[in-house]
Amino acid sequence: LSFGLMTLSLTLTFTSFFKNFGLAFGIFAGVGSLMSLLGGISMPLHMMPEEILPWIRLLPTHWLPYGLNALYEGKFFDYFLAHGILWTYTGIFIAVGSRRRL
Repeated sequence: LSFGLMTLSLTLTFTSFFKNFGLAFGIFAGVGSLMSLLGGISMPLHMMPEEILPWIRLLPTHWLPYGLNALYEGKFFDYFLAHGILWTYTGIFIAVGSRRRL
């Protein structure tokens, strides 16, 4: 639920930046695919180079596999931390996406 709402709010943000829906969809598809690849959804994080791992933690897509792994390992604090960070991203994206276009 947290990841789904974050994704919807990210979509709202992208569509608010562009007047043309096709352009917004195309850019979002490319950026979303890249975020999915680097965030650990498409490729496990242990296969990533060590140099980019600190930067990957800034991506919202990193926190879904992090939370699922924490739940699997029984680390409930990390599980709720992942949910909290996803809800924070959701709030930021809704705040940015709900502003009017210039």
